[in-house]
Amino acid sequence: SSKHESHHQGFNRAFQQFSLLSISPSSLIDEEAEFRDGRCRFLDPFATKNVDLIDQFPTAPSKTDIDAEALAAFCFPNGLRIRVIPRCAEEGARRLGWLGSKSDSFQLQGFTDVSGSLSHGVAITVCDELKGKDSDKVLSILVRYRDRRRAAVVICRWWRKCLRQDLGSAGSRTPGRNFSKQKGGSFRAGFERGFNMNRLSANGDRRRRRASNNEESPLNGSFRATMDRVINRSGKGSFAISSSSDVGDSDDSDNDDASQRAMGHPSSVPDKIRRISSSAYKRMRDAAKMGDMCIVEKSYVMIGIPLRDQSLFFHALQNFIDMERNPSSQSKSKAGILIEQKRRSVFPEDRDDFSVRSDGIGSQNRHAVLSTLQSKLALAPSQRRVSHPRSELEHINSPEKRFVLDLSIMGLDKISLPLPLPEVSGQWGLATLFLRIKDSGLIILLKLLLLERSVLVVGETSEEVTACATALLELLDPYKWASAFMPLLPAEMLDFVSSPVPFIAGMIVEDKHHLHSIIHDPGVKEAMMCGLSIVNLVSGKLIVTREQGTSDMLRRSFQTIPELSLYQRRLDEYYRSESSNLRSFQKFFRLGITPKESLTLRKIKVVIRKHLSQFTMGLHDKSDAWQQYGEFNEATGTFDFCPDKFIQPLKDRMIFQIQFQEMMAHTQLFVGYVEELQKAHESRGDLLSGPAAKFIAQWLVLHWRRKHSR
Repeated sequence: SSKHESHHQGFNRAFQQFSLLSISPSSLIDEEAEFRDGRCRFLDPFATKNVDLIDQFPTAPSKTDIDAEALAAFCFPNGLRIRVIPRCAEEGARRLGWLGSKSDSFQLQGFTDVSGSLSHGVAITVCDELKGKDSDKVLSILVRYRDRRRAAVVICRWWRKCLRQDLGSAGSRTPGRNFSKQKGGSFRAGFERGFNMNRLSANGDRRRRRASNNEESPLNGSFRATMDRVINRSGKGSFAISSSSDVGDSDDSDNDDASQRAMGHPSSVPDKIRRISSSAYKRMRDAAKMGDMCIVEKSYVMIGIPLRDQSLFFHALQNFIDMERNPSSQSKSKAGILIEQKRRSVFPEDRDDFSVRSDGIGSQNRHAVLSTLQSKLALAPSQRRVSHPRSELEHINSPEKRFVLDLSIMGLDKISLPLPLPEVSGQWGLATLFLRIKDSGLIILLKLLLLERSVLVVGETSEEVTACATALLELLDPYKWASAFMPLLPAEMLDFVSSPVPFIAGMIVEDKHHLHSIIHDPGVKEAMMCGLSIVNLVSGKLIVTREQGTSDMLRRSFQTIPELSLYQRRLDEYYRSESSNLRSFQKFFRLGITPKESLTLRKIKVVIRKHLSQFTMGLHDKSDAWQQYGEFNEATGTFDFCPDKFIQPLKDRMIFQIQFQEMMAHTQLFVGYVEELQKAHESRGDLLSGPAAKFIAQWLVLHWRRKHSR
């Protein structure tokens, strides 16, 4: 049986469940967090699967609520990321999208219960600074992990260097030797030499420390003290950095001589270089005093919403997050002071200190705002009946109607969206698919789904992957996908591609190497031999299954649809415009698209639906036409569909059609028709290159120049 969508609109609630997922400081302090670290750069984030439920609304869970562990697996498919950066680099982190509004990522959620009902949701994942009473302890733990990673990287680089040197020397001495013996010998020799080098280095460090303690070293003091002496001895007091605690003994002539030998004589340094070095050194010291900061991912999730209203809930959830980022707007609102008092008797105290940020709103106020959204965030029946006119001219020129919800009294920005609401998957997802894999790739992909073959959508951003995966469900209309659907597949569940059950799934790739590892994974290659196809949104390619018979059948039976090719060119032209909201996901769900863009996408849907409906021609000619292709089972009291009764007339019709066309192709009438087509083509070419065409072109160029020269 086909699945049906469950919107969970009981008790007139706009959404069924809200969850806030992240990691609490207690999980990092009390327990040993399992960090998965495959990176080697100093500022690269750590990833962990330890995710906590920070807050939820309603506080009392119901039977239909999605488990927090399941939500975490899909909200953080590659693990929850934690990043430690210097506090002085905060502005740079915001520019790179590591912190703040640029770091926001969006997801369309889809969960199927045991009855086959599909529950839709939206999620926004943000990156915020970890604050609270235990933030310093967490930061010290993460700094220790970062030092371990840095040490491991240094050891690995050193070991690879030693291994290459030993393999090269062993190969030059004994070219005919077995490689395994060379490898074993080089390992032992490299380890012994590295051990001896580390021992000598450690002994040297101890001797230098003893000399430093006894004030016998010519380079007494740290690099910071040496820099201070060089700058202070320059004779330019306005640029000097005087710090008696950092400089050391300025009267020691040996130290001055050593500093001059190490850094160059100060008097020979130009004034400009001295000023630049003084400023840079001062900034370095100030940055070191500022310390580090910890950036943690958080995911805001709303489950149980209508599929057509996803843009509305994205807009509301984004406003809700912006309010938490700027709590002063909520505290300054008229209702901000009274919210906690009004809701104190209804909502219990929060159970996690992390949910009450030192610079944000508490769970009490959060629940009050969510309660208001749950009751107010819905279209009226008259607004839901608003649709685009059938006439193309009226579609473009008709006055715009809007849905407006003003909750500024709660501290939220006003929500204003055009009606009908922008469709995240039906418009933005369709446009992304259409522009990436083109019209031919999209038709082949839909035919694969009609044959119940699995599809894996791979992309760089969560909004692209989830919107395109959800768009495939809508494009199958009038059919319903009856198998597994996972808009976002966790990274550790890649083996799911070997499932014998057909599926539509998405997966996020972090870089080109990750994409290459997925496509060339042995399990993925084996699954492609059994029906799996991959939609590569990064390169814009459709990798069709290598299943025997399927790919050949699709290639030979493929027919282009001229209308789709024309709509593709038109959509490409709209997308190239800098003002098009199809270029930005946030602009799309906040502002919608132009009437011309929505009309083009509507026409694309109509053409695709008409093309897919031809495969069931005869079943919907009349309301009871389906009865002639089956039998009524009196024993069970049900109707049994017989595929042979539907296919055999089509086969007979196709055979007779081919025989008719074969006989017609040998007639003089058909040959004359082909000759007329040839003459028409030649005549058209002569007209396009003739004097009349040149005259028209010159006239257009002349008037175009006159118009633009004014």
